[in-house]
Amino acid sequence: MNKHELKQAIKTLRQQFIAGASFLRKQHVNKHGSELSLEHAHWFIVMGSENTGKSALLQRSELPYLLSRKHPEKTKRYEHNWWVTKEAVFIDTPSSYLSTKHKALWKHFVRLLKRYSFQKKLDGIVIVLSLDELKQNEQHKALLKTLSHRLQTIRNAFKQRIPLYFIINKIDRLEGFNDFFEDYHQHERQQMWGMHFNPNQALNRQANLEFKDLQQRLHTQFLSRLTQINHEKAHKLFQFCEQFAELSPCVSHFFTIATSKLRKYYQVQGLYFTAALAESHSTHLSLEALQKHYSERAKSYFIHDLLSNISCETSYARKIHNFHIMRNSVLTGLLIVLLSSFIFAYQASQREEKLQLVSAEIAQSQAPAPNTTNFDEINTIHKTLEGSRAFGAGDQLTEAVHTSHLHALRSEFLPPLLTLIKQGLQNNVSDIARYRVLKDYSLLSASKLDNDGFKQLLNTLSPLGPIPDLLKDTHEQKAFLQALSQHEISLPLKGVPLDATRNYFRSLPKAELAFILLASHQDFDTEMTVKFNKDPLTKGLFHYQGDNFSVPKLYTAQIANQWNNAFIAPFIQAAQNGNAVLGRLTPEGDEQSIASSMQKLYSANYNYYWSGFINSISFEQGKDLNSTLENITRLSGEHSALMSLLNLLDSNLPKTVTLNHELQTLKNFIKSKQANDLQTNLNALANSLSPIQTANDQNSAALAFVKQRFYNTESLDALEKLFNLAPALPKPLNDWIAPLITQCWQQLMQGAQQSISDQWQSNVLPFYQQSIANLYPFNPQANDKVSEAAFTHFFKPHGLLLKFYEDNMQPFINENSKDPSLKARDGVSLDFSNEALNQFKQAKKIQALYFNNHEHPSLHIGLQPGSQDGNIRDIALQLGRQAITFNAKNMMKMQYLDWPNNTDNAQASIGFVDVNGKQYRSNTQGFWGLLELMNTGQFTNISKHAWRVVFNQNNADVPELELKLHINSTENPLDIGRFSHFQAPDSLF
Repeated sequence: MNKHELKQAIKTLRQQFIAGASFLRKQHVNKHGSELSLEHAHWFIVMGSENTGKSALLQRSELPYLLSRKHPEKTKRYEHNWWVTKEAVFIDTPSSYLSTKHKALWKHFVRLLKRYSFQKKLDGIVIVLSLDELKQNEQHKALLKTLSHRLQTIRNAFKQRIPLYFIINKIDRLEGFNDFFEDYHQHERQQMWGMHFNPNQALNRQANLEFKDLQQRLHTQFLSRLTQINHEKAHKLFQFCEQFAELSPCVSHFFTIATSKLRKYYQVQGLYFTAALAESHSTHLSLEALQKHYSERAKSYFIHDLLSNISCETSYARKIHNFHIMRNSVLTGLLIVLLSSFIFAYQASQREEKLQLVSAEIAQSQAPAPNTTNFDEINTIHKTLEGSRAFGAGDQLTEAVHTSHLHALRSEFLPPLLTLIKQGLQNNVSDIARYRVLKDYSLLSASKLDNDGFKQLLNTLSPLGPIPDLLKDTHEQKAFLQALSQHEISLPLKGVPLDATRNYFRSLPKAELAFILLASHQDFDTEMTVKFNKDPLTKGLFHYQGDNFSVPKLYTAQIANQWNNAFIAPFIQAAQNGNAVLGRLTPEGDEQSIASSMQKLYSANYNYYWSGFINSISFEQGKDLNSTLENITRLSGEHSALMSLLNLLDSNLPKTVTLNHELQTLKNFIKSKQANDLQTNLNALANSLSPIQTANDQNSAALAFVKQRFYNTESLDALEKLFNLAPALPKPLNDWIAPLITQCWQQLMQGAQQSISDQWQSNVLPFYQQSIANLYPFNPQANDKVSEAAFTHFFKPHGLLLKFYEDNMQPFINENSKDPSLKARDGVSLDFSNEALNQFKQAKKIQALYFNNHEHPSLHIGLQPGSQDGNIRDIALQLGRQAITFNAKNMMKMQYLDWPNNTDNAQASIGFVDVNGKQYRSNTQGFWGLLELMNTGQFTNISKHAWRVVFNQNNADVPELELKLHINSTENPLDIGRFSHFQAPDSLF
């Protein structure tokens, strides 16, 4: 943005604020019987990145706006929009304000905001994120950093701790959302969905706990609808629950960062989920019809009550603030009266000592700041006064303190209790939990005014949210219940949807109601949880994918085996005739049909819990070979962890329940020959791997095992049988066994590979580097030469190099083709490098040329002079004691030399005399002498077993000498070029 654009944008901003403020001043609304100006409304700003849908969220909130954006398509890039209700002003800021390029424009916006807002205060900031932003954990830090910079500007201007409301919009992008909520009526769509935060508790911990609670409520609602929907829709609803659960780590990560970025200076009020543009049914439309269809059929979810409550919450907070000031003034006056009365009593009688304690408590109660609650102080005075009655406190004083105490009980005790009750009766709570809340609260308000009844109510409410410490206080419980029993305090029925909840349960089908009555019975409160990490048999072997999965006692064999008409008859009768909670009901339907429907409900829920239990179990794969071998050992045997788990499943999949396909398949398997084969082969595999597990060198033992399997590729050992068996196993066994045996085989191969590598590095490579590498003839320019002993030891048949190959590599290499390739078994091969394979190919050629299956190197070489052009008269060659000469009499005769000579220092020479009688001679000595002399010439292949070598070819001063070599080989062993092509690799892999 250039200076001109900035100036124009600031001008537009100022004009918008002037126009908005003018509208608020002129517009009056009726509030509580009084005409008030809208300028007293609460001010909020709405922030969010591009495409978060914040404008659509405001537009589709179904709030009665007095001022709103009429033409969304005409909004300019830097303009904000005003959405005004009777209670609040929502200023929708453009997403461009979050950009660092518009920092100056943002600062000007904040200055205008403070100038025109009521009492120069900002009542809250609504931050809208899209579902995609929440899912992208890697972007959370940058997003919150940007937000904290913008919020810092606001904090610097307003000098107050501002409430923040986080909204995750576009939650309808989760698969199955529309199917889950499409039946919601308008008032249900308008309710809030999310979590509220306590400012005195850790933010990230609250987020984790509250989100788990949301998950549980979703799953409970899903369970309650199972019997009313078909399998396809049930799958979609379950898919939505699962996708929502996958947001848990994203929420946790977001608020972990938010704690450090925002918590210190801002009051994070909550996190809420909304859908501004969710379609009521899935559709397939053309592009032309899409816009019309979307506007006609799209619905908004969970926005109306959220924005409405934010406004009301702020109003309530202001009233509470004023109330605290007024209340503390009244309390101070009351305390002065009390103090005077106590002083009078102190002066008038011998009761001084006790009343001094009361006086001290009253004095202490005057110390707290005006905004703090005085419940604890009033409570202390009440307790002290109760202890003073025996020695006379005035009736007026007693009545005043007692009245104050009742008021404190009513104002401090009832609100959190009623909040929990309302939460417990909401639609998003499971029917079973709702009925329990209804029952406990109804019975408590009717007659059960005792601590046990109250504790039962708190126990019922505890899964729905944290119970305030005040409600847990035994002394206050007794005081509260006493006040109830004496009708000094009454449990309010108005405002608590008891009748609506009763009517809901009365409207349910009788079978469903009877099932809820049964499931809510306190005998079924306990749950079955297999704690894998606590059981030595399963610890480190099995674990849950998430938290420990619990199965309610109702869905265990203990209850399933009792299920019959007599067992469920009392609940059917209550569903038909009514009870103390629901009142009298109209009998409908016969008991047999209700019992049949209950059985279907029970089976559906039974399948849900046990399928969930089975599919939540993961098998802990070993991190290395040793841990994998240990896992296999623990799975083998008659009393193995696997058999124990299968027996648990078998005992809890009774015939009295109609099992789904997954569970029935698993139950059939447990008693089948296939299960016996699985256990037999696991036992056999554990036995065959036992030597590896106990070996001092596991890698070496793994190599021996692996070689045996490659030698006997046709054999069906236990591992091979398990490879064949695993694909046919029912889930989740195939998800456990197939990866286990695959990993076992891979780790065995890795161990074998490591053993081969270790032997190469310790036994072969050091000898090569010391006695072969960089020596002649492997390095033709080297002065030092490889000794005959070293050459023989390294390259001879079954020598150091090739014996290593035969023992460690040959079983894994296919040598039938021209170029060696790697063998594989069960999809796994050793990872020998191509370079290593090529070097062993070169080594085999050296062995074949120079050893020819003998223990020592040997060559039988035939020599014959070639065409000399009459320049050479006599030729002589010597190798140790071997000497051959060529002259005019035998110039064309073939003569032979045998290489090598007996000693390393044997002399090798070649000489000739030209026609002028001049002698020429070259000589050297040692094991490689003959090859060294021959390689001073130039070789040419002239036939299958013959080569020509020409000496002095490029020396004009010396006559050329040509010899023909005859060797029983297709390759020339006297050419040392092949040696330079061999280089033992540092690594074979």
